[in-house]
Amino acid sequence: MIGKSFAAAPSSVPAALFILCTGSVVSGAAAGHGLVGKRFFPATLTTEDPFVADELSLPTVSGRKMPASGDEPAATETAFSADITKRVTENFGIGFGASYVKVKPSGEAAGRGFDNLELGIKYQFYRNDERESIASVGVDWDIGGSGSKRVGAESFSTITPGLFFGKGLGIFTSSGLPRSQARLSKSPKMWQLEHDASPLLEVLTAS
Repeated sequence: MIGKSFAAAPSSVPAALFILCTGSVVSGAAAGHGLVGKRFFPATLTTEDPFVADELSLPTVSGRKMPASGDEPAATETAFSADITKRVTENFGIGFGASYVKVKPSGEAAGRGFDNLELGIKYQFYRNDERESIASVGVDWDIGGSGSKRVGAESFSTITPGLFFGKGLGIFTSSGLPRSQARLSKSPKMWQLEHDASPLLEVLTAS
């Protein structure tokens, strides 16, 4: 993913907005996703998906230790997150995210509350099944003022555009050449024998 963040004006969107939108989105049926030609792109927790799909991530638990900084003591942060995305059309989708955070400073009482809500949109503008490639653009909006100041939620919004791209290697033979070039450089019989013996066929069949 390629992205950059920008600050925007404050917002006072309440946390109840996420609950309301979640109820309306969950009512739709989830569909299979991540398949481009014979290539399957799995959804992961660390990288953004390059496709538009119906997804529900509930819950995701994360934790981190923050070192002391200036007058602020060292602290431990634990977050419980939920994310949901819904396709509006085949190539356009919207997403919502919320996190409940517990911050425990060293030697002090813990603070609890919701972090700022997240709203995102994504548009898939390119898909090529033959070349096993897919590309999308999107924008994420961290809604300032919608979270609790007790857990450090910012009062300003952050807007982050992104570019997402996925590419499979099924168009290549075991020699590293594209199948079209390999076929032209060999007799039809020899090309068919190497094509049938290629380990990539087993990978594509398994995926």
